[in-house]
Amino acid sequence: MESIMKLEKVNKTIGSHHVIKDLSFEIFPGEVFGFLGPNGAGKTTTIRMMVGLMSMSSGDIVIAGNSIHKQRSKAMEQVGAIVENPEMYPFMSGWKNLVHFARMGKDVTEERIREVVQLVGLEKRINDKVQKYSLGMRQRLGIAQALLHRPAVLILDEPTNGLDPSGMKEIRAYVQRLAKVENVAVIVSSHILSEMELMCDRFGVIHNGELVDIQSVKDAVADAEMEVSIEATPLDVVERILKEETKNVITKKQRCHIVLEKDRIPDITTKLVENNVSIYSIYTERKTLEDEFLKVIGDGVID
Repeated sequence: MESIMKLEKVNKTIGSHHVIKDLSFEIFPGEVFGFLGPNGAGKTTTIRMMVGLMSMSSGDIVIAGNSIHKQRSKAMEQVGAIVENPEMYPFMSGWKNLVHFARMGKDVTEERIREVVQLVGLEKRINDKVQKYSLGMRQRLGIAQALLHRPAVLILDEPTNGLDPSGMKEIRAYVQRLAKVENVAVIVSSHILSEMELMCDRFGVIHNGELVDIQSVKDAVADAEMEVSIEATPLDVVERILKEETKNVITKKQRCHIVLEKDRIPDITTKLVENNVSIYSIYTERKTLEDEFLKVIGDGVID
């Protein structure tokens, strides 16, 4: 599949500080791409360059075949975005807000407005004033506004910020739906990594202005190590066998705790049985996307 957005050795220098360093990656139609980075990594700077709010020092961003340097207007026509909070007129209805924004676009029909209203699930409340909307409803209206001109790329900066669990679930469902229904490439940044794991198809990690990892969420979770807790006797034999497999064995409350790959668990279980160990329980817990993220960038404050 051909990419819809491509970053090609993008650099950004502010004063003497090299903020973004040779950043290169591709994003494809119909996928939800998570953009992750610790505080000060350059994530927000990159997003601002993607939406044309900040210039690049060198490199290029190509959107639907259009270079931001050479065909800026055509490139930006392919982008819809919510950076920080969506700004709407609270004294107007949701419908009148969308009509107002539609006038700024090209050939946005009333039929298209109804399409995006249905896509984000606001049919029943679209004629209410925005000041009566919940935060989640305002976020959905913002997404509808960003979709009016049929962009190829939708960029959402912290779309679930400030929402309760119900609101997060709603936004997650609508983001995944619009990627499939509209075949839009959705780029999502968030500090709530559990949400990113549920929402995204792939994710990229930026650290100190450099791309340090990019992979599918499924692969990241599937390849992650497991935390394994074993209740068995005699405990000294269990400890000896486990220490032959890994140095990191922790024993507490009559259980042994280790971290290892999932496919190694059957072999270790067999060894324990062969050494006349009585196994009462084996409890496993897989690592999360947050664990994988922190393994790449180290512990710290997540933006």
